[in-house]
Amino acid sequence: RWHHERYDGGGYPDGLKGEQIPISAQIVSLADVYDALVSDCIYKKAYSHKEAVRMILAGECGAFNPLLLECLEEIQGKLNIFFIVLLLCINLKIGEKLFGILYKNR
Repeated sequence: RWHHERYDGGGYPDGLKGEQIPISAQIVSLADVYDALVSDCIYKKAYSHKEAVRMILAGECGAFNPLLLECLEEIQGKLNIFFIVLLLCINLKIGEKLFGILYKNR
């Protein structure tokens, strides 16, 4: 429901901001943007992994939790594996719990 919320409060449907947005929705939002950037569309060619990460980190694709951006920077070389595991966890409804554990241990 909340993966279209923005960390700066400019999203929808509820106008949540910052930590009001469930961490699972923040992660899905970041994954969705990355996927959109690296995928071909009718209106654009896919960006390379390197360019997509650069665009996200530069703030060209929306506002994200600074800690998630830090994590993205750290794992960018393992990104495909990370998103596969993450999506599996979310589909198994343990994604938020798993990420919550990782998030607290940082």
